[in-house]
Amino acid sequence: MSWRPCWLADKITPILFSTYVWLLVSGVVPGVLLVGPALMAAVVIARRSRLMLWVRFGVRPATATEQATLDAALVVIPSLRGRGQPRLWVGLKGRGFHTIGSRHLLVGRELLAGVSAGRLPAEQLCAAASFALGQAAPTGSGLVDAVGLYCWPWSVVERGAQAVSRFAARVPLLRFAWALRPVVFLLGAVNAYATGPEFWRQVVATSVVAILVMTYTTPVLRRRWLNRLQELGDARVVADGLGGVWAGMLRRASTDHATTRRIELLLAPRALTGPALRSA
Repeated sequence: MSWRPCWLADKITPILFSTYVWLLVSGVVPGVLLVGPALMAAVVIARRSRLMLWVRFGVRPATATEQATLDAALVVIPSLRGRGQPRLWVGLKGRGFHTIGSRHLLVGRELLAGVSAGRLPAEQLCAAASFALGQAAPTGSGLVDAVGLYCWPWSVVERGAQAVSRFAARVPLLRFAWALRPVVFLLGAVNAYATGPEFWRQVVATSVVAILVMTYTTPVLRRRWLNRLQELGDARVVADGLGGVWAGMLRRASTDHATTRRIELLLAPRALTGPALRSA
């Protein structure tokens, strides 16, 4: 299965919401419709430039010493030998890797420090890098970046909602109110249909029901997409012969059911190497 259908399904709600926001903004500032697409196109075209990588991720090009250190550690991965070596960028927050396509590998500060100090075994480093490189197709896609930029209004709302949800999760009354949202939304739809003008009551009632449905479907589609990304990364790890190493790292990090199932797949390469790799 290709990653594109899962990605597109995950973007349904962000695209619809962002389109609504951009239409409202264009009504207030008409020039947005002219300048906006040009700016978005320029950003997407320059997305792999040094300036844009610094703006997005806070990274800088690796020095010759840093590049040599990481290249020596990553030599375990056959596809990264010789001319297959990606350009390395240093300064990513956290301890992991991130890819921009297969030619740009972003490295976390803590990870680089661990490699330089010899605290991180080479095989574990390679397994983490291989997992990130398995996601190179979507992370390097211009279409994915363009849609992500277009959906910037949704991203802002999503971050705010995550902050609110962390607070709401600690308040039983708010959790109860959210669980009752079908009743509230349906009452709102019925009221809009019964009291509004002929045309608008249908539009408002339909919109309220659609929003209610999306409160259920959006999280499900997001989990599907995140799981698909995980499958792509795991498939690459298995293809590079590092499934056992990656499984051991996951086992030390968590022992929940989902992780246990994932480890079983990593240790049974036939479950991952076929369709997952072909679709990447």
